Amino acid sequence: MKKINAIKKYFLKNNQKRYRFTVRVDKGHVTSRNGFFTYDDAALAYLNLKQEIMENKYKVSRNIVTFQKVYDDWITRYRKSIRDTTYSNIHRSFEHYILPIFGTMQVNKITIKDCQDAIDEWTDKIATYKPLFERTRKVLDEAVRYEYIDSNPMRKVILPVTTSKINKMISERKEKNFYSLEEINKFLEAAHNEGLQQYAYFRTMAYSGIRRGESLCLQWSDIDFENNYISITKTLVYSTEYRRYETHPTKNSLNRSLIMDSDTMKILAAWKYVQSYFKIKNNYVFSNDSGDHWSSRGVNDWQKNLNKKIELGRTVTMHGIRHTHATLLYDMNPTITPKDVQKRLGHRNVDVTMNIYEHATDNSDKKILIALTDLNEK
Repeated sequence: MKKINAIKKYFLKNNQKRYRFTVRVDKGHVTSRNGFFTYDDAALAYLNLKQEIMENKYKVSRNIVTFQKVYDDWITRYRKSIRDTTYSNIHRSFEHYILPIFGTMQVNKITIKDCQDAIDEWTDKIATYKPLFERTRKVLDEAVRYEYIDSNPMRKVILPVTTSKINKMISERKEKNFYSLEEINKFLEAAHNEGLQQYAYFRTMAYSGIRRGESLCLQWSDIDFENNYISITKTLVYSTEYRRYETHPTKNSLNRSLIMDSDTMKILAAWKYVQSYFKIKNNYVFSNDSGDHWSSRGVNDWQKNLNKKIELGRTVTMHGIRHTHATLLYDMNPTITPKDVQKRLGHRNVDVTMNIYEHATDNSDKKILIALTDLNEK
């Protein structure tokens, strides 16, 4: 048999002779074998390995890569295409739910059962498990793309049928995350009792429909008292990377000028007068004792406290105030169209605005009954 040049002789520290070889598998991979006692043993192993490679039966050994490593690579690239608020939301979901399960696991050892167990666990914990499923799937898709694994086990799980309990939770969250007219009036009265700044803040939120981030970075230069307009040109977002709030363009980069009622503007003017005694330097409309803007948590705590004071009995979020504004606009003036509200709320897509119709107030049945009664009388 012709001598195989790839087989090399070497010696151990005790001068015992051994044989080894290196074989190129493809353009990007080589593999080695060593420890053979004789040349013939090494030659047989070499020829068998070459045959496997020629018949495409040889599998290149994978690097030992953890889910955490793939996630880090994926999120580093993905965050360049998303807003900081979206990144923070995704980051939290991984930190709280996904990485505790998969973080330390080698991606090539994650099984379909591991993924199914995770889905079942998430379903028990939270109402909307699908974002967790989709984000985990994307990371494992990345592992496939880098050829760490051949297929994505998360794509082979059976998604549970949504239970009646989860449906109820989702329905309650959607249907009741707003204040009725009576409730918002009680809420604003309670805010007034807490002080002029809280009253001015929530009055502005309820009568403008602006986002929380937009409200936190409002400055007095954005308030046009002469013409009763508020200009929305920026929003405040929390940077997880730098652990601080930063001012960014508005969501969807849609600047807008909002017409306001005179009563709200008078309340803002009164607050500006009171605030002037504190000699605030940063010109924020709503500011803490140091003159800086309030944090999201700060105003969230205000709202939670007020909800308790009016004995609301359910959770209405800051975003729920925005829905309250839109829903009450529809209730108070039926001639207002989704296009009108889309412009005011700064939605890029009117479909988002149309979804607000689902947030019907308690007056909806009454209005329908009146309409049916009128129809019967004609």
